[in-house]
Amino acid sequence: MQVEPERAVRSLALLLTLTVAVLAVSLVLGARTLLVCSLAIGLVVGITETAAGDPAAWVPGALAALIAWGMTLSFRLSVWMLGVVWEQERSRTVHARLAVAEERLRFSRDLHDVVGRTLSAIAVKSELAAELARRGQDGAVDQMTEVRELAQDSLREVRGVVSGLRTPDLAAELAGARSVLRSAGIDTRVIGEDARLPDAVQQAVAWVVREAVTNVVRHAHARRCTIDLDVAGDGGDARAVLTVTNDGVPAGPAGTPGSGLIGLTERLAQVGGTLATDAGGDRFTLRATVPLRAAGSMGAP
Repeated sequence: MQVEPERAVRSLALLLTLTVAVLAVSLVLGARTLLVCSLAIGLVVGITETAAGDPAAWVPGALAALIAWGMTLSFRLSVWMLGVVWEQERSRTVHARLAVAEERLRFSRDLHDVVGRTLSAIAVKSELAAELARRGQDGAVDQMTEVRELAQDSLREVRGVVSGLRTPDLAAELAGARSVLRSAGIDTRVIGEDARLPDAVQQAVAWVVREAVTNVVRHAHARRCTIDLDVAGDGGDARAVLTVTNDGVPAGPAGTPGSGLIGLTERLAQVGGTLATDAGGDRFTLRATVPLRAAGSMGAP
């Protein structure tokens, strides 16, 4: 059986026209609906061939249905793959922006913790040195020497923050806290400074000590301060508990945490820890809890 050229061109044109029409709306149609549309295209082509006098019109009709179904599936698959590629590109862009924002937050938090405590200590020791010099008493030179050492230490720590390599040392923070608080005329007591803790937990607790002491020196009018480090629980529930208590309630509205406490909360959350504060009467208590199973580094991004 030979097919006339005019009839073949007519059938092909009809097939392409109907298929393109279905492709135009294929994105909003389901698979069953597309299958029905493909069969309808084959039926229309078959009826057209039958009307033209072709006794075997079911053959071009079936071929038309298969071709329409294949083109529709190919088009849907291509559109789906293109959408996946675009979504991956958008996700990559979002992840990159989130990484930049997280790094900026880490840098600002580290800079606040480093510079805040050191500047508070420098201010206290400078004031003490000025008062000793005004009274003509000994010790002013020693205090200014400590100010110089603090400034040098702060410079090294800031460089460490910029390079992203600095990690706090718990023993050094406790010793520095005792020195700064006593220089400010605050009777200081440190309990549990010999506790053995994992490195990640030590880093987290060291950040808390630094920020807590900074707040006592800056915002409280304290006469006494107690820093208590203890290990509670056992096994998988073991946790380090740091409690810093002073008898000078910080100024400002109650329940309004500053950026330092917010930064501490974020740091502790990275190792599964929590931070709580309580102001009752003339006493202010800051309590940090860090599980000993915490892993990872607090100082590195």
